[in-house]
Amino acid sequence: MSPAALGMGAALAVLAALLAVGLRIGTTARTLSAAVERVVDGDLADAFIFIDGRRWMRASAFVATTLVVLAFAFDVGLLATLVMVLAWLVVPRLALGLLRRRRQRRLVAQLPDSIQALAALLRAGHSLAQAATTLAETQPRPLSDEWRLLLRRLRMGERADGAFEALARRIDAPEARLFATTVRVAVDLGGSLAEALENLAGSLRKRLEMQARIGALTSQGRLQGLIVGALPLMLMVALTAMDAAAMQLLWRHPAGWAALALIVSLEICGFVMIRRIVRIDV
Repeated sequence: MSPAALGMGAALAVLAALLAVGLRIGTTARTLSAAVERVVDGDLADAFIFIDGRRWMRASAFVATTLVVLAFAFDVGLLATLVMVLAWLVVPRLALGLLRRRRQRRLVAQLPDSIQALAALLRAGHSLAQAATTLAETQPRPLSDEWRLLLRRLRMGERADGAFEALARRIDAPEARLFATTVRVAVDLGGSLAEALENLAGSLRKRLEMQARIGALTSQGRLQGLIVGALPLMLMVALTAMDAAAMQLLWRHPAGWAALALIVSLEICGFVMIRRIVRIDV
């Protein structure tokens, strides 16, 4: 066999291997993208944000690409470019988490009054489905949205304990789990559900009052942590504005990158320590 034929065969073999690897990478990328899209869709649905997860991801990728182009156009440096891109990829996730936590706090704050109203409706002779209908129409948002979902589950024939367990999973708070457990025990073992719900509503009110008092007492510590954590960042911004040439070493030299990594590590450690100090579980 001639050397040309051997070379052609080797080239075809390499091309086939590269094509197989490319197809494998493409399949893995599509699978990963679908998994991330499902997670994003679930998070958006939990926060009652009705946006397509694929559009959310495409918008994030477009903005990240725009940041890279602008960074190279204005020559801000490779490290700063990576920081901006990573920050933008993380910021939407953090914003979504913030919206979910804010919604969860509102749900938990509204839960005792809603449980008390449910107990009153049950004492008046309403069934769970009738009481859920009334609460879905009269309770404020966002808890009314959860009551509507629970009402749909009941109308589709799901057991009451399963529907309330789903409600507790969506709210994802100890108060909601106590609520679901109370309903399940009353449904399985019998007894006065209205009386149990009234006692639970009183206990949850006391729990929320204690949490609010603890939050007020620890607010000074949290504020001190924010101020101390922001001081290095504010100092870097001020020094960059005062002497940009001298601060270029921090952004463009490996020693500066090491210093930035040390600063970020210490900031994270300090944040975690202060958070553990001021967090008190009730």
